[in-house]
Parts: sequence; C-alpha cells; structure tokens
Amino acid sequence: MAPAVAAEFNTIRSFLIPRACWLVEDSSFEFDSSFISPDTFFEDPLIELLEKHPGAKLSIFGHADPSGRDPYNKTLSGRRAQAVFGLLTREVRLWEDLYYDHDQNGKDKWGVKSIQIMLASTGFSGGGEGGAVDDSARQALKDFEKSQALPQKGFRSDKTVERATFRKLVRAYMDVICTRGDGTPFVLTAGDFLAKGRGKDGKGDFQGCGEFNPLMLFSQAEKATLDKEKNRPERNRQNAVNRRVMVLLFRPGSQVDAAKWPCPTVKEGVEGCRKRFFSDGEERRSNGSERRTFEESRKTPGAKGTFACRFYDRLVAHSPCELIRQTFRIRLYDAFGQFMANAPCEVTIGGAAPFPATANSRGTLTLREVEVPVTCHIKWGHVPSGQAEPVLSYSMNVFLTASKQSDDEPAQKEEARQKLSNLGYSDPDPATNVADFQLDYGHLVDPPLAPTGELDLTTLELLRNVYDQAADDLRRTPLKPQGA
Repeated sequence: MAPAVAAEFNTIRSFLIPRACWLVEDSSFEFDSSFISPDTFFEDPLIELLEKHPGAKLSIFGHADPSGRDPYNKTLSGRRAQAVFGLLTREVRLWEDLYYDHDQNGKDKWGVKSIQIMLASTGFSGGGEGGAVDDSARQALKDFEKSQALPQKGFRSDKTVERATFRKLVRAYMDVICTRGDGTPFVLTAGDFLAKGRGKDGKGDFQGCGEFNPLMLFSQAEKATLDKEKNRPERNRQNAVNRRVMVLLFRPGSQVDAAKWPCPTVKEGVEGCRKRFFSDGEERRSNGSERRTFEESRKTPGAKGTFACRFYDRLVAHSPCELIRQTFRIRLYDAFGQFMANAPCEVTIGGAAPFPATANSRGTLTLREVEVPVTCHIKWGHVPSGQAEPVLSYSMNVFLTASKQSDDEPAQKEEARQKLSNLGYSDPDPATNVADFQLDYGHLVDPPLAPTGELDLTTLELLRNVYDQAADDLRRTPLKPQGA
C-alpha cells in the first residue's frame, strides 16, 4: 500500500473467503454414481442462505473419500459437482454428458435405473426402479415420449434412450426435485457463479477435488481393520463424511478469471491438483497413529490439517465451512411395520422448542446440522384428510448416535440396545427386547430364530440388516448376504 497522488487510487483486493456454504451429502447420490436421487436432495438450505446473502456468488467443490485410486476419485467427485451445477442451472447438456459419457469399465454408468427413477418421479411409474428393461419399463418410457409429443422409440439396443427423450425427461425431473417451498422450480444462472460460466468445462464454477481434502482420516490401525473385506461396509459408512459436494457462497460481486483459476477442470487429471499441494501434502492426507479431523486441526495451534491442497485449505480455513456436520434420516412406520409417506411430525431436539416437520414420500424424516444430543423425541401420524389437523398417534425417543459396529461384546450389546430401541423395543429388560425381535423377525433367516432372548451373532446380523435397510415393509425385509 502507498499513498495516492492526484487522480490515482489504490485498491486492496481481499482473498476469496466463503461467507456461507451448502453441503450436498453422499446420500444425495446413487451409490458410486453422480446421479442425484430424488428423495435425499434438499435445496431448502441453499435457498435460505441465498436469501440471507443476496447476490452471493457460488463455486462447487466435489470431494471423495480416501479409498480407491486418485484418478477415479477425482473424476467421480468432479462429475458429482457437475451434476449439482447442471441441476441448479438447468443445464441439461451437462447431465446429457454424464449419462452418455462414462469410462470403458462402465464406472458411473447411470444406466436404466436412472431413467426409471426419473420416470417414476415425473409420474410414469410403471417401469419400477430395478434397472431391468422389461415390458413395464418400455411402456413407461413410451408413455412419457407420447406425453411430450416425441416419437415413441423406447429404449435403444444399448439400453440407453434417445437424446431428445433424455433432454425432456431430465428437464422434467429437475423441475420436480429442485423446487421452492411453493412448488415452483428453483433455478440459478451461470451468472450466479464465480466464473459466470465462462470457463471451459465449468472451470472456476465447479470442480472435483477427489480424495485430496478429507474431513476425517482413520488411524493406521483403524484403516487396517476396516480395509478387510468383511469390514468394508462399516468403512464406507464412516467415510461418508468425506464423500461430499460443497457449494461455497462468496460475497456479492466476487468473480474470478477462469483462465487463472488454480483448480483443474472436471475433465482434467490429478496433476493440476498436485501442483497446488502443500510441500507435505501427502503426509497431511495420510493415516497416522491417531484418527484425525480437519475440524480438530483448526482448533489446535501448530497442528497439521488433513487437506493436501493448500488452495482449498486457505479458501475454507477461516470460513464457517467444512465442519463435520450431523445429519440423521429417520424412517417412520405404522404399528404394522409399513412406512408412512408424507407423515406429519413434531420433533424435539435437546432442550429446544418442538418444531413441525413432514416426512417425504418414502416416509423419511431428515434432521440436518444437528448438535447431537443423546436422543430426540418424535411424534408422528398419518396424513389427515381434507383440512383436518393431523393426529400424531405415534411417539418415541430416538437415538441419534447409534453405536458403531464392533467385535467387542459390551459394545455389541450397546449397539443392539440402541437399535432395538429405535425399532420400538423399549422394555427395561434387554433380553425381552431381543426375544421380541427374534419373535417378529426370526422368520427371515433359515433356520428361523427361536425367541431365546440371547444376542447371538445371527440375531445381531439380522438386527443390523433390518435396521440398516429400513425396508418399505419391515416384516418382509429382503436380507443381504452377510458382509454385503
């Protein structure tokens, strides 16, 4: 800085610092895919943030977990960021690119299932969502084409659909899953983003960071245990915090020159990322003797963080972003184990006042950014007819911190206690709850379980299976193979 002379002036250009951020979690996508699911994508927090920060400029960063190969994780995280940008801006061509372009091994191939999900979400549900091209799937697609005055060609020989059909279906789907509270479509423009859509392949507006910036790293001992084949489902569950898409909101008027933006595009490889690493970047993202988190490193003077990329680390280090957030999804059922679509609810978390909520069409209630208590209290009921007030017939306390899976017997008993309680088994005697569960669900295994009240491994695996799947009909849960 220096004093100005005559008509000269000096400016100070501050570094880009996010004012707010919006998290799109791993559960918003199909497994190992960039296709955005209809029931777990919630844009309301972004709408609220933009109302609080009018004129804010956005940029999207996709992240993967620290497992697998760097090039693949860079690609998948970038494709997820592209999917979110395409949805928010209604850039159908970006989804078209994702649908028709995948690697030779079929990685991130959206396939038939994505078409079936989009058809069902737009009112053409005859095709199911199983991923098979059967008569009902063909008919549902042709019905959609007919409704759009398109030639009724159905699925092509390679099980894809015509491009004209895909464009129409995607636009209809986007307008269903990305809406305001009044049901009208929520749409942004490229001008709402940092590079204003001027960069090649979204440079500056959306990018994939792969596994270079993990929020949490296992200890070396934990990693060795969780990398075993039988433990990989638990590894993937705990790693979910790392699989995320972050939408950063910068102050109004912020803009960047896409040509000078340091992050490589979603189409480019990992070398552009590595150029922005700290000198000890590989050490930062490596597993050590203890579990580490990015959040804890920010609180400890002198501690090294978990992010390898110095650009991204400096971008968010002094922002309210990239803390490990707690989001819980609770599926609501009636007394017969059938899920309750659109169930009205009243939720009490900790000492806060009760607030109304509504489950989605799959009966799932989502609680976001919870400062985790031991339990929350939920009342819920059936959708009332007409203008009647809802009657909240059901009520229970729900554990929001169900114990992690462990080979330790006391930990297994605590895990079972919490999961049984969340399934509605609340007798003071743990053995009674186990016996009641065996009586209700023992028919699902072969040979059937007797109601002994003993928490053996077969009962524990069955409990985990029923609990984790949260099937439409609990009593008819389709069992997964052990360790799947």
